[in-house]
Amino acid sequence: MLIVPYLIGVALTIQQGRFRWYVLPLFAFWMIGYFCFHATSQWLKSRRASRFVRPMVTYGVLAGVFGLITWALAGWSLALWVIPYAPILAFALFLAATRRERDLAGGLLTEVAAALILLVAGHPDPRTAFGDTTGQVLALICFVYFAGTVWVVKTMIRERGKPGWIAASIGWHLVATIAAAVAAGLGHLSWVWPAFFAATTVRAAVLPLNWPMRGRQLSAARIGIVEIAFSTVLLVCALTVGMR
Repeated sequence: MLIVPYLIGVALTIQQGRFRWYVLPLFAFWMIGYFCFHATSQWLKSRRASRFVRPMVTYGVLAGVFGLITWALAGWSLALWVIPYAPILAFALFLAATRRERDLAGGLLTEVAAALILLVAGHPDPRTAFGDTTGQVLALICFVYFAGTVWVVKTMIRERGKPGWIAASIGWHLVATIAAAVAAGLGHLSWVWPAFFAATTVRAAVLPLNWPMRGRQLSAARIGIVEIAFSTVLLVCALTVGMR
């Protein structure tokens, strides 16, 4: 979720001859910033427990340092990315403060933020991202896939054994597959993408129907391995095929 969209964004800058060095400290800022966000969420969730203050402050300071380096290399316009990220961060922290950070909305918003980093890596000025059709489409593909992962994990852990959640998860993946197939049929996408989303649809059905719905439990580690495999396929497809 954190690494794949970033790598795709950097690869696009190389392919399009737009690579800039700010993307290197951006990665450190992005990763450490997420650690700070997680520590802050735990601090809020725990009603300001002191044990989370040190990691929150440490990660916050480090993220600030790398953020300033990134800003210095990218230019002032990088700060405009605060516009889409600020409300996402604010709402996510609100959910943590009200102990609802595991809500579906929180997970989907996190995936929006993760997908956007693909465009941040290629556009220090967010206004130029509007003209990058390839970047926009690949960011959308990343969002749809990782949001689907949120649904699948819900059906396997917190909402396991609930038919409504399984149906919604399968439905999300079916819609993604159909949309990708329509786009491919119109010549806007490679047929690799409908095939990829069809495979994710099978995953969304097979995992919950063969484990929770049969009274069995698949460990979080094994679920993670499945998702790492699909994420790797997504990365390879994006780097080799792109949109077409």
